[in-house]
Amino acid sequence: MNQGQVQAPDADPPSGAPPRGAGAYDQEQLDALLAVELGRLIHERRVALGLSRTELAERAEMTRSQVSRIEGGGSLPTLQPLQRLVKALDGALSVTLDAESSHISFTPHPHPT
Repeated sequence: MNQGQVQAPDADPPSGAPPRGAGAYDQEQLDALLAVELGRLIHERRVALGLSRTELAERAEMTRSQVSRIEGGGSLPTLQPLQRLVKALDGALSVTLDAESSHISFTPHPHPT
């Protein structure tokens, strides 16, 4: 099982960013970290299956550039494309979100040998 945990950064926000108590900076940071972690998990599973980005895109009914953006952490997909990706990667994705941290894991489906 591949998994990762994303926590709100402890550092002060950069100048011009909302104060930490405002929530906007923390949420933007968590969203970005979650996107990067999701991309890493998808990339690792794709490589483990020996699939190219084009092959994964075809299986998930997406474009190669969409897969590339997701794997690179530049895009956090909505539920429908995420479901197609998880199905194409033959596994289960679990996401836990709360105010301070997020947890994401990908579990490949077992196959009899």
